[in-house]
Amino acid sequence: LNMDHLKEGIGLRGYGQHDPVVEYKRESFDMFEAMMARYQEDTVRYLYLMQVMGGEAAEAARAGALPAVEIGGSEGGDDPMAAGAIEPARGADRRRAVRLLAGVGWEQLREVNPRLVYAQLSGLGYDGPYAGRGGFDLIAQGMGGIMHVTGEADGPPTSVGLPICDLGTGMWAVQGILAALYERQRTGKGRLVECSLLETAIGFSSWTSAQWLVDHEEPTREGSRHRQNAPYQRMRTQDGYLMIGAAGQAIWERCAAALGHAEWGSDPRFATNAARMKNRAALEAEMETVLATGTTEHWVGVLEAAGVPCGPVYNYGQMFADPQVKHREMVQYASDTELGDVPHIRTPVKIGDSIKVRAVAPKLGEHNAEIYAKLGYGAADLAALKAKSAI
Repeated sequence: LNMDHLKEGIGLRGYGQHDPVVEYKRESFDMFEAMMARYQEDTVRYLYLMQVMGGEAAEAARAGALPAVEIGGSEGGDDPMAAGAIEPARGADRRRAVRLLAGVGWEQLREVNPRLVYAQLSGLGYDGPYAGRGGFDLIAQGMGGIMHVTGEADGPPTSVGLPICDLGTGMWAVQGILAALYERQRTGKGRLVECSLLETAIGFSSWTSAQWLVDHEEPTREGSRHRQNAPYQRMRTQDGYLMIGAAGQAIWERCAAALGHAEWGSDPRFATNAARMKNRAALEAEMETVLATGTTEHWVGVLEAAGVPCGPVYNYGQMFADPQVKHREMVQYASDTELGDVPHIRTPVKIGDSIKVRAVAPKLGEHNAEIYAKLGYGAADLAALKAKSAI
């Protein structure tokens, strides 16, 4: 998010009730203060608000754990959008500051700019019986059914190894913002875009939710096994694991022949997908007996040559050493004055050759002077704000 985005009328509101707040720290409030300033001449004023909500967050703010700011300080009078209207909130006033921050949102800002597209992300949703409750990725995975269907059949509910709800909620938000911007071109009006970790988890559940909604049959944990096709799963080899995707009948017959057992194609236990699903344990045992005679690399070559979709199960060292990953330049480097070249993972969206990691993450307050200068602040103004611990 930058000033150009704000001038286009895009606001972003995120919050965390517990540890996520720490991630925002002073950088967010630096931006928050800067964007509270009036734009010159007829430019509409905008606000970037990293909102902190929830009882525990208010307690943390009161205790001094959050860099809370107060709206309507002595310099700004009663206008929360005025330049210099923020002062550090200390002691018991921090609780009030959090409440004040919570009052500057979509309803207020759209009165300033009806074209504003405003996205607010939460843990469990901004309204309803759980409004204001804390939400983390793993909590959403548990409440949203992801853990219920993840893990081995005889094991406990298990979380996905990546913060899928955190990442997914951001992705949904971007889609919502883009859709709202497209609609604004037609209507001239902004929109409130809402996303939550819980709704992301449920939205990702697709056919497992559809199954329950139709017949109320609880989906089971299947490990790496596909729910509707076999063999489409992880298999053990001599030196590791292999994923095999012999989901269709023709692919299965090619797979059986490539493994040296064309007769499996006519074996009553394995002849059809329904039979293979019913006899999956026996199928796995037969296949892994063969796969144990060769390495993962060997069997990838054999199966690929036979037209059977497959791939190795990598650790991270193997993943980053893979020639395809290297060719696609997923790892890029940006220079840091202290650390030298720092590796980054680029966005997985590739548009021509224009997507590059251009710079490392900024240090705390690194661009304060540049940003405030664009808002009309001089060196003396910055010194005054720094003296008040506003920046």
